[in-house]
Amino acid sequence: MKRVLATLAGIGTAIILIFSGEGLSGRLFPMPDAAGNKEALAKAMSLMPIGFFIFLLVNYAIAAFLAAWVATRISGKETITPVVIIAILLTAGGLLNLSEIPHPLWFSCCNIPEYALMAGLGYWAAKKSK
Repeated sequence: MKRVLATLAGIGTAIILIFSGEGLSGRLFPMPDAAGNKEALAKAMSLMPIGFFIFLLVNYAIAAFLAAWVATRISGKETITPVVIIAILLTAGGLLNLSEIPHPLWFSCCNIPEYALMAGLGYWAAKKSK
């Protein structure tokens, strides 16, 4: 039961951080309204500054790191299973996002591995902390 709660807490942490970061990115880097129109969305994404994409990458990295850290601390540092589940779910969500919304290739190449890498670092940091 402790592992399930740890996993849910980690996922909840990630969701809160990702949605908060995406909300903030919309304020920092306003995008033209392109709701429901894939061509307009593709055009709007192609016009976004590099800072927008870097902000998203940093946001996703922090979310994966803290989600894994929280899950590891709650699970008692005895297993990596909650972290693996979190990394898989975040990667799947990232892949879905990349398939639905056009992003630059360099962003996709950085985004796909970042969830597992940062979750691993979050696990390691939680295991090392007292």
